[in-house]
Amino acid sequence: MSDLIKYLAIFGLSTASSILLTPLFIRVAPRIGLMDVPNERCIHEKITPLGGGLVVFIAFNIACYMLYYHFWPDFNGQLGASWWQAFLISSAILLVVGLVDDHHGMSPLTKLAGQAIATTCLYLLSGSQVSLLGFNFGLVSGLVIVLFWTLAIINAFNLIDGLDGLCSGLAMISTAGLAMVFILRGSPGDGLICLALAGACAGFLYHNFFPAKVFLGDTGSMFLGFALASISFHVGGKVSLFVLLSAPFFIAGIPVIDTLLAIWRRSIRKELAKRNGQPIVKVMQPDKDHLHHRLLGYGLKQYHVALVLYVVNVALVSIGLLFMIFRELAIGLFLIIFIVTIYLLIKYVLQIELWETHRLMANSGKNPAMTRLNLMFYPVFDLLWMSLSVWLANFIALSGQYLRQLA
Repeated sequence: MSDLIKYLAIFGLSTASSILLTPLFIRVAPRIGLMDVPNERCIHEKITPLGGGLVVFIAFNIACYMLYYHFWPDFNGQLGASWWQAFLISSAILLVVGLVDDHHGMSPLTKLAGQAIATTCLYLLSGSQVSLLGFNFGLVSGLVIVLFWTLAIINAFNLIDGLDGLCSGLAMISTAGLAMVFILRGSPGDGLICLALAGACAGFLYHNFFPAKVFLGDTGSMFLGFALASISFHVGGKVSLFVLLSAPFFIAGIPVIDTLLAIWRRSIRKELAKRNGQPIVKVMQPDKDHLHHRLLGYGLKQYHVALVLYVVNVALVSIGLLFMIFRELAIGLFLIIFIVTIYLLIKYVLQIELWETHRLMANSGKNPAMTRLNLMFYPVFDLLWMSLSVWLANFIALSGQYLRQLA
């Protein structure tokens, strides 16, 4: 069977499985109490089946089973049958955590503990070894790195799941990008695993896009984050530190950016509330200032917001693919793109976070220690920006000389 036929078969199988299983889940969900009742934070207005991530889980694993035991029995990629067996057990643990949370709720710490248990299980069962920049970490140190990476991606997708079709669509784009990375690196089998997940997301998105007939729930958003974190951990190989640090932004660009902004503004609000004697705002306390909420505030419809964020995520994934293809050869161009992105973020996205930071700084007069900190912060901040600008200019110039030598 040629690679192209395998790509189409696996993607088509997982897509069809997801499309066909979702209506069955929609009928079963009310009978087992998996329904999302709207509250003041919800955008939707009608009661909707919740926990549809179970369908994505099943469709993905059906495609994996067919791949390993029928389509490609001699498969020997990094994401081989042994990885899948370990992933199946570990993700099933996380699936149970998500279903319980979707059914009657769960505290953030309990949910985080469940995520950590699933991650640890996968790490131990798969026999993973963490190698970073040529240095091999031991069992415990490697587990710490894997936990940090995986929990960050899981919760990034969990936080972004607040709009019809948003989380499933972003995951589909990210997994398709990862599939291209594997294929370009000469590992088509691993690319098929990504296509199996992309197909499961695409089939579910058919029922999940606005107006949604079913929601992923924490069951689905956590599973997608867990799968992407596990798969993407095998993508890097021997890469530069710059590529390594950029990886989260093209693997899960929109969710990661949204999560970082949420931590920033909630931390500032917590400090402001403490100073003003107001009820403490927890960092993990939900709000309505996520990226999709802001776009809705501009007057866009739900499906318009989803499409806009899809396009942005496609751009981020495309930049990530260029990183993987060209590495340092075109680093100057990518640094320019990075600077432009930072400018656009500051101009159009960061108004809330910058305003909250301004309020904190303006309120620092009541705290002498904070005032002294401000006096130290601004000169250091200016020095860092000037140093960074000089370094970037020099780096881009040297990159251009290197490219001319190659030509």
